[in-house]
Amino acid sequence: MHRFASWKLALALCASAVLVGCGGGGGYREVTDEDLVPKHEEHDHHHAAPHGGLLVEVGSHEYNVEVVVAEEEPRLTLYVLDAHAEGPVAIKTDALTLKLEAGETETAIALKATPQTGEAEGTSSQFVNEGPLPEGVKSVLELYGDLSITIGEKTYDVHISATPHEHDHKH
Repeated sequence: MHRFASWKLALALCASAVLVGCGGGGGYREVTDEDLVPKHEEHDHHHAAPHGGLLVEVGSHEYNVEVVVAEEEPRLTLYVLDAHAEGPVAIKTDALTLKLEAGETETAIALKATPQTGEAEGTSSQFVNEGPLPEGVKSVLELYGDLSITIGEKTYDVHISATPHEHDHKH
């Protein structure tokens, strides 16, 4: 811990010396601890999927959906999460439909609301399919499709894909 504090002090002194030695005008300011912390850049912004699934941004960094495919029993679960994928966001609906594309065919997967503990009646942040998954879908890596989801008063069209997909959409 002492080494870190010494390093931090040395860096602050060097930065101050550079500012003082730059010449020209009175645009000087004191170097603060904030100056020593690397700035957060938006393109490096990443959140971890809390259930180990595929995390997809909804809106402009407003929410996330996480799609999980259970390997032991073919089941798909979709979680609605906050902007940082840290907490659930319960929405008012009893079901969602995920439209998956597989080659030339489109398959709709019905996802039934399965409220988590503490969620208000009539809302859910977790949705689970009840029927079989389309043939060939055994992990999130094989998913490619679209979801329309209403969160609050706004409806979002979300594209679900683990990898870039190259073909023309019929939309």
